[in-house]
Amino acid sequence: MNCPLWQGGLSYLSEEEQRLTLESDVMPDAEQVKQLRAEAGKLTEKHVKTILKSEKTKPISITIPEAWMEKFFQGMEKKQISATIEEALVLWANH
Repeated sequence: MNCPLWQGGLSYLSEEEQRLTLESDVMPDAEQVKQLRAEAGKLTEKHVKTILKSEKTKPISITIPEAWMEKFFQGMEKKQISATIEEALVLWANH
């Protein structure tokens, strides 16, 4: 299960902070768990609600033009394409 709660996301919070989080009836996403962990030890009910009501980040998707697929990725499988794009972005970011 790919759930931040089951990956130890709330274990850094006090019992009271965990209770406040669980009683909110909102399943926090990974970014919200990260925010909760950063504020561990000083969370109030209001603070927990503010974090959990923040807009969740939605994954984006892109479409690669067919011409690019033929030019750069001909004969490659999805995983290979993804790895190639990631490698190119790392090189670009470190340039």
